Amino acid sequence: MEIIISLYQYLEEFILKCVKKNATNTDLYKTAVINKHSTAFCGSREDLAWRFSLTCDSLSQELQKLTSIQSQRKKIRFVTFNRQIISKEIDTTIYACLEIKIIQNLSRDSLQCYFMLPSIARTCPLILATFGIDYIERKGKIEWLHGHNNPETYLNELTQIFRATLDDKDLEVVSAVYATVGLFLPDSFVIDSTTENRIKESKRYWFDSNYPFWVFNNIILLCNEQQDKDASREIRAISTLTTLLHKRKHIPFEEAKSIAQKNISKCKAFRSENMASVTCTGATIYSFTDMLFPTDHNYVESIIISIGKNTTIEKDIEKTTRSVIAADRIAEDQIYRHRVKTQDHSQRSRKTINDWKDPSIVDGIEQMRIGQNAEHFFFVYLQNLYGSADVTPTKNWRSSSRLTTYPKYRQTVDDSTGFDFELHDTRQLFVRGSGSTTKLCYFEVKGTSGSFNETHSRFYISQNELYMCQSIVDDSQRREHEAYFIVVIENCLDAEKIAFGTVFNWSDNFHKLDRSPETYRCRIISSSLTNVSNSKKEETRDYNNDQQQQRMKTNKRYGNSTTQNVSTKKDDAASRPYVPPYRRNPD
Repeated sequence: MEIIISLYQYLEEFILKCVKKNATNTDLYKTAVINKHSTAFCGSREDLAWRFSLTCDSLSQELQKLTSIQSQRKKIRFVTFNRQIISKEIDTTIYACLEIKIIQNLSRDSLQCYFMLPSIARTCPLILATFGIDYIERKGKIEWLHGHNNPETYLNELTQIFRATLDDKDLEVVSAVYATVGLFLPDSFVIDSTTENRIKESKRYWFDSNYPFWVFNNIILLCNEQQDKDASREIRAISTLTTLLHKRKHIPFEEAKSIAQKNISKCKAFRSENMASVTCTGATIYSFTDMLFPTDHNYVESIIISIGKNTTIEKDIEKTTRSVIAADRIAEDQIYRHRVKTQDHSQRSRKTINDWKDPSIVDGIEQMRIGQNAEHFFFVYLQNLYGSADVTPTKNWRSSSRLTTYPKYRQTVDDSTGFDFELHDTRQLFVRGSGSTTKLCYFEVKGTSGSFNETHSRFYISQNELYMCQSIVDDSQRREHEAYFIVVIENCLDAEKIAFGTVFNWSDNFHKLDRSPETYRCRIISSSLTNVSNSKKEETRDYNNDQQQQRMKTNKRYGNSTTQNVSTKKDDAASRPYVPPYRRNPD
């Protein structure tokens, strides 16, 4: 194999000599010779940009004509990644790829193509250009999914070291257990600025790698297990900084490793509880020129690391102080924290008609004070159940009402999800799972100024909320892992009386809401009225009849009363499917 590789490299030198001798003052000479970066290493941004500029039909034809290889085309054979010898026929697709693990992932997914041996792809770019062999890195795009079950934490001290060493103030160093990464690879086009809207037409291939780190443009992800010792974390940081110095600053590898080891040794905090800017942000798309992969990490791993006992954890201010709460919310927060200790969402007394004071439940986003108080109270209640370390604003509270109470924590706010809170109910305080499975619970919080009454109180369900719950109801797999709750908080304008009105599992009893399809105006059907038959047809018929009768009663009984029609930001937000954490990873 070494002899074959040497022959290819000899052919590469021959092509380059032909260009330098016979094609001066041409676009081919400018592209192949002048535009090549003199110090950029293979796989760097500059190197990839130069390689990609060679992949066009006109340059390929010029090279074939210049070298007289065109007439020899069928006699030239190519060595593939799996050591096969093939020729480039019309119906044969051959790709070049500089990263072995990308090829391994694509080969696992039975992609119908061949891959050049990476050592040839790295050292023979002009051969690839001559025969029109394209790069996976040019055609595809990388997608990084950010999941709630694998949150990225921000490493401030390492970030400052990386920024100073690389002279790049935009870098951010984060840590997570792993990265969920996919590759979009189209068959008939290249994904660029003109075709980005067609990216979903491409097949997505999932990465299955044990990379110690990933570099996504200016975000540096260190993959650290919770049980990893600080010495292991330091080695990954050294390897990452070495790769960045080598491929972005074009410093020779040994020199880059020495600089990285010296600077990383100053770090005393390799763990953090602070959420990163990318945490739970959905998905981000990157080109390969923005990506960097580990360079000789195994060699870096052999470094003997000595770390003192004075390493620390960068504490999350969410867990260590309440000073982040807005000044005008501190009083309510203190009262709520005492108040929730008297509350139990599972023990709610039904309100009689005499108890009822206010028929209107308003949505927590639009009705500023009532809605904010309702969500603030429920958040404090969740913290009382699970502790402030496990329930935090950025991890569990999704709606923008959070910003009224915690204005400094803007990341992960999303009014289009179709719920206000989410919680992995590991203690099964809201719903029991099956066997050892516990459920991910979503909570939509409604607030009312007076007391709640099942018979009289009305509220609105947005399209996103309905869609979110319906998607769970219609999917048996999701019902095993997820649940959607409606939470009504009453007396929201009186901090001393605020309490649970009702909490019920809507996804488990979808017909418990009597909903007008035209207006999304709802009321909760009393438990005494919902004697549902075991037969699905009978259940649907009874429900529809009951719905019609209740509308008639409502029109008759409340002909002179009005319920405020609330337009919600959630309705205006772009409706998109919410992917639960356990489903975000590839199967």
